[in-house]
Order: sequence, then structure tokens, then C-alpha cells
Amino acid sequence: MEEKGRSKTVSAIAKELSTKKQEKISVSDQRDAMLVEYEKNMHDCASEALKKFDNMDFFVVVITKREPLVENTLRHYFVARQSCPTPDYDQTVYKYYRKGHSFEFIWVIPSKDTCLTYLQNTSFVDPKEYDLLKFVTEFADGTLHKVCKRLNNEEDNSNILVN
Repeated sequence: MEEKGRSKTVSAIAKELSTKKQEKISVSDQRDAMLVEYEKNMHDCASEALKKFDNMDFFVVVITKREPLVENTLRHYFVARQSCPTPDYDQTVYKYYRKGHSFEFIWVIPSKDTCLTYLQNTSFVDPKEYDLLKFVTEFADGTLHKVCKRLNNEEDNSNILVN
């Protein structure tokens, strides 16, 4: 039961929904709904960053985390920063160009388990997922780290990491 003036927690809503008879939702409807929310959060994050970072381009990093208390629930955290982050698991990176008010997709790195599965089974990866396999491979071989350094105007042989 909801107390007056307090909103329900995500886990309470999830539990309530799991007990109700569900209408069938198509995968494409679910994907479209998720994309609308994702894009809104991207633009909200960029709008806030435009106020903080004077006259410069910046990066929007999306960190994906599994909710520990709510089964099968992922949450995306949107963070703006001046430098390109060091590549890491569960991370998507975009560069925001102030002049054109546009995003450039830089990379996506899935979970550690997913990366290991892809690397150990490259010949079985669905052709639709070759782009993701490319990012996983480039993360594993250090290519994305070099991309990070280039985007941060660092020397390729520099041992300084930007986080």
C-alpha cells in the first residue's frame, strides 16, 4: 500500500506488476519504449552538461548496472564528463558536439561475461551482432584504449590514464 506523499519503490512496482495478468507486449513495442526513455535521458544529461562545460564538446557515458534486488532489471546511469573515459565493462560512450548539437556514438562494451562469451565463441556470433563483437575485440586488444587516448589528446605511449 502506498503511503500518502510517498511514491512506490521500483521493487514494489515490479512485484505488483508480476502478480497482475500481463497483456502481451511485442518486442518492438518494448524496444521503442526503452529507446524513447534512453534518448530522453541522453538529452537531459547533455542539457545539464551544456551549463557546466563552457564552450566545449564533452562525453556522455552510459553505465549499465543490474538492480541487485529486482530480478531482470537493468538501470542506466547517464554521466557527462569533459574527457573520454577509460573503456570498461557495461559502458556506452558518446561524444557530444556543442556546435552541431549532435551525438557521435563512440563504443559500447557489454558485461564481462558477455565479452568473454563473444571472445571464446567468435565463430558462433550472429552476423547481426558483428558490430558488438568488433567493440568487444577492440576492448580486449587495447584498440579502444588507444581511441580513448586519441580523443583525450594524449600521447599514444603515455602511461597516464584518464578516468
